[in-house]
Amino acid sequence: MRIQGREAVLQAYVSRVSEKRAGQVDRSTPTIEQEDRVTLSRSAQDVRRVKEHLANLPGVRENRVRELRQLVERGEYHVSEEELADRILESGVLDLPVDFLI
Repeated sequence: MRIQGREAVLQAYVSRVSEKRAGQVDRSTPTIEQEDRVTLSRSAQDVRRVKEHLANLPGVRENRVRELRQLVERGEYHVSEEELADRILESGVLDLPVDFLI
């Protein structure tokens, strides 16, 4: 991030501090009044929304993951594609805000 005009800002700050210490404010010195503003790009807004959505998902059940991993490694884990798709849809994992999909 590059701050432009920092010398003018620094000079205005030093002038204000000096004036306040002296107990008087010199209105002949121009002051710089600016407000900070942040604008997020569309993709940054999308990332923020996805992070918020993911933060609301339930945590990982480590015991269940360990059990499933062992079943997969032994070749004993089988599930139908239809059942998997139904469970994904039922879980709400794909429920994103409507404006996210646009």
